Amino acid sequence: MSDDNFIDLFRQEGQEIIKLANTISNNDVLKLVEKIKNCKGNILLTGCGTSAMDAKKATHTLNVIGVRSFYLNPSDAVHGSLGVVDSQDLVIFISKGGSTKELTSFIENIKKKNAYIITITESPQSVLAKAKLSNLLCK
Repeated sequence: MSDDNFIDLFRQEGQEIIKLANTISNNDVLKLVEKIKNCKGNILLTGCGTSAMDAKKATHTLNVIGVRSFYLNPSDAVHGSLGVVDSQDLVIFISKGGSTKELTSFIENIKKKNAYIITITESPQSVLAKAKLSNLLCK
């Protein structure tokens, strides 16, 4: 790979960050930060596929800065792992499309536990965005 390819890669990544800055709501990000900062319970992040990797990375980053967080595997969630969720917790769903069955299948269970739910998705028409939750739209 030539040096020019690396420079092009950095330029492309920079353009994606600029796009994100133009599509994300500052107020929604501040709300997310406040919820994380004020959470008295655990912070659980969940996602499928690439979004699962994003959730795992965010979990790791939060732990590195001293914020107790855990990755909640969606397939395990419906088979007993939701037992760890309670009303003091913050559950963050990450899903590009926002309608992944593995994620949408246990939203109601978390609502019944009175945990605070935030979704991060790029589709305002998705199941997650329409579930009357706090939603952060990202493209």
